[in-house]
Amino acid sequence: MPRALCPMCGEEIEFPPREGVRITCSYCNTELTIVKRDGVWLLVTDLEGEEEWSEI
Repeated sequence: MPRALCPMCGEEIEFPPREGVRITCSYCNTELTIVKRDGVWLLVTDLEGEEEWSEI
């Protein structure tokens, strides 16, 4: 499975490569959504209207 860093705490996360799936970081409990933009998988969170992401 692919891995990426949580955009909130930096913890490494393994995730299924399926767009739209929501996962939770086991370290900081942030909910993340898996998206694909321009052929790149991203972990995205939206807190208070600001989008943060971690490139895979």
